[in-house]
Order: sequence, then C-alpha cells, then structure tokens
Amino acid sequence: TCLRQPHEAGLGGGVFIVVACTNDYSRHILHTKGLIPNSRGTAAVIYRPYHLCGVETPLSALRAGLQGVGISQALPQPRVDVVAQTQRAMRSGETLGSDHSPDLLALMMPAQAVRPAHRLPLHMGNGNALQHDLQSHELIGVADVVEPAHSILWQLRREQDAHFGL
Repeated sequence: TCLRQPHEAGLGGGVFIVVACTNDYSRHILHTKGLIPNSRGTAAVIYRPYHLCGVETPLSALRAGLQGVGISQALPQPRVDVVAQTQRAMRSGETLGSDHSPDLLALMMPAQAVRPAHRLPLHMGNGNALQHDLQSHELIGVADVVEPAHSILWQLRREQDAHFGL
C-alpha cells in the first residue's frame, strides 16, 4: 500500500492474484482491461481492491443459517455457453477470431458438452482453423474447427464437462 502514488489503486486488505501469460493476445487482453502490468508486460495483477472482513464474514454466516447455503459448497453447474454465429460465409482453412471479430456474433445458449455434434464455446475456437465451409449466420460447432493439439483449454473444458455430467 505504501509503494504506490496517491492516485493509484491500493491493494491493502484486498484480494488479488498475479497472472502471467505466454502469448501476446492474452497479454493484450489483460492490459486493455485496465489491470496492473509488470514493467515487462508479461504479467498482470487481477484484483478486488477491498476485503470487507467485518461485512463478508457475518453475511456468510447469515446465508448459512437462514438460507442453508454453505460457504464451501460445490460450485454451481454451468448453465450457458457463449457460442459464435458467423456473420458472413466462411471458408475451410480460415482462422477464427475472438469475440471482438466482426465476422462472429457472440450468443448465449444452453451449455453442452464439447462433442462433435454440439456447438463450440466461442473462445475455444479463437485462433483455430475451420475444417468446413460455413454459411452466414451459422452456429459454429465442435466438428467445424480443427482441434488444437495439446490445448490446455480444450482439456480443461472436457474435464469440466465430465465433472458436471454434461
């Protein structure tokens, strides 16, 4: 807290994590979201500048007592995925962009397991090539995209699907 200028956010009493990124796109996103980068731009702090111990602890106790909601209960099941709809005809071999791409429209739809006949969550397609031609206004499916080899994102999503029984 004492190593900052008066106009900078203070982290004293806050909750934060430091995230390092190995690719330029991820670093760009972290920095454009207003997070605090290190001097080399390779990591950033994601923070909530407050931790209201005197408020959060009693609220947790009240939720447990009045609503039967435990503070260490299992995470809720995924309900929706953000998926992509093409905004123009796209050809096999084209690389998909992110949710900022004018070629894609982000839509919320009921969550599905990542399987060939299902829709592909939007960010799982980012930077990957299409393996089929798609018409304008078509939802992008898992089978439409070349799955990247050794993708941690794809591996974690499959683990999530298995954990929640999707």
